[in-house]
Amino acid sequence: MRNRKTHLPLATFFLVLSFLSLEAIVPPKGSCWTDRIIAFSGNAQSASCNTTRRCVNETLLLERAKKECGQPIANHTLRESCGYKHYFSIDYTCCAPFKCKSFPVLCGLYGDAHLPEK
Repeated sequence: MRNRKTHLPLATFFLVLSFLSLEAIVPPKGSCWTDRIIAFSGNAQSASCNTTRRCVNETLLLERAKKECGQPIANHTLRESCGYKHYFSIDYTCCAPFKCKSFPVLCGLYGDAHLPEK
């Protein structure tokens, strides 16, 4: 019974956090935005969230960032080297118009109407 009591406050915390950070993750139209991609394997959707960081080639991270951005990225920093040209994550800057594909839950609630005007 004790475990059930901890799940509710934790779920509430993440729900509140997602709404509080809404303005922080949606850039004004016409401006660049930054994001991070972390390579992992496992299932983040399961109740146990059984995931492990993966060491991947920098090309894979750069291609994924370009795909997420929708055009070539403006700038990047590969993070946590784990071998020759292999890393755990990438921070990148995208100057394409922000799209809702990264945050489908928020976009499902608000659509593009929540994007600030320039």
